[in-house]
Amino acid sequence: MCIRDSHYTESPDGVSGWTEPRVLHPASEGFAHAYVREGASRYEMLLSTSPNLYGQRDHPEQGLWLSVSDTPSGDPADWTPPEPVLLAEDGPAWVRNGFFGSSLCVGGEGGAQSDGARHVFFTGVNASVGWPALALRSLAARRRPPVPAPFPFTIGRLRVDLEA
Repeated sequence: MCIRDSHYTESPDGVSGWTEPRVLHPASEGFAHAYVREGASRYEMLLSTSPNLYGQRDHPEQGLWLSVSDTPSGDPADWTPPEPVLLAEDGPAWVRNGFFGSSLCVGGEGGAQSDGARHVFFTGVNASVGWPALALRSLAARRRPPVPAPFPFTIGRLRVDLEA
């Protein structure tokens, strides 16, 4: 698997005037997805790696990480070192091959941001399933084999307390 640096660029209108892309996270960190939201007093960035759809051994560690900054900056020095929110190896089987499509939402009483409650919504990629073995068992039981998709997805939510 070839992991590349994650780059950052910005534009005044989203159509033109894009800055030259620059590295936000080096390939060694493995981050491929970022979701940034403005909090009451800082910006919060939820990070994840590309999911390990096929259970490859050399894939980056799977998980969700959180970093914060006082500004919506593209400079890595402005962000705190990413802290793990959930590592796939510590989670249930339905997230063992990673995450994608993650977002971070306010979760306090009446939508208050000051209490630190956040909800992380994500799609989990189930641990790899040996399709050939499943197909043989199904055929032996005189049933049709399963659809040859190597990964089922599950949408999940977890609560994170940023004040803790």
